[in-house]
This record gives sequence, structure tokens and C-alpha cells, in this order.
Amino acid sequence: MSGLNGYQLIQRMNEAELLQGFNGPVTQEQLAILEERIEQEKKQSKACEERNYDKMQYSNPHDKEIKRLRTIIDFVKAGASVERTNGGLITVNGKYIISLANPKWRVKGKNTWYWYKTPEQFMSKYVK
Repeated sequence: MSGLNGYQLIQRMNEAELLQGFNGPVTQEQLAILEERIEQEKKQSKACEERNYDKMQYSNPHDKEIKRLRTIIDFVKAGASVERTNGGLITVNGKYIISLANPKWRVKGKNTWYWYKTPEQFMSKYVK
């Protein structure tokens, strides 16, 4: 057995359903699913904050996931062809690798990371 109780197993199955198809290109049609995922993460984030109200330091992975999903949505809305890869990175237009945790980018195959301000600024300055 995997060591998960029934609630955790159902939660993992729901996450798998919402993430199904997001290891490839993200399309305009999938934005509604991403928005739904953000709403779920907000609920889980609030629950995490309530569980940890007495701690001075704690990590809230749900806030981090909300930021990652927002970045993906912003790039898709800016007109980019976005493909989610492993490790918290996305590929924009098959050439640029964007970090979802920080506003940084690099060219595929290169190792130098650069900063950008917003997805719209990145698209107008470097892509178009």
C-alpha cells in the first residue's frame, strides 16, 4: 500500500485529473481549468495558514503553486505558445525557458539567466 489514507488518495486523484495534459502545450481552452486549479489552491493555502497560525515560520506550497499557475496564465494571455516542462520551468515559443518561481528566462541551450519584469514586457521586448 502507498501509505495514503482515503482522503489523501482522493486529493491526489483530483490533482492528477486537473494536471492531466499540462506536461505539454497549454492552450487557451485550458485556461479555465487552470483558473479552477488556482481556486482550489487558494482554499488549500488558507487551510495551511490556519493550521500554522501559531508558527513563526512555515512553508506554504499552495501560495507558490498559485504564483506558478498565474505565470503560465499570463504568458498564454500575452500570446505565447507555452509548454510546461518538468522542474518548475516552461518553454515559450519553443526557444525561451522561463522560470515559474522567479521572473527569469534564458535561451534554450544556453546557461545565462536574465531577468524580466512582466510576461507582457518579455513578449514585447524579446519575442515579438
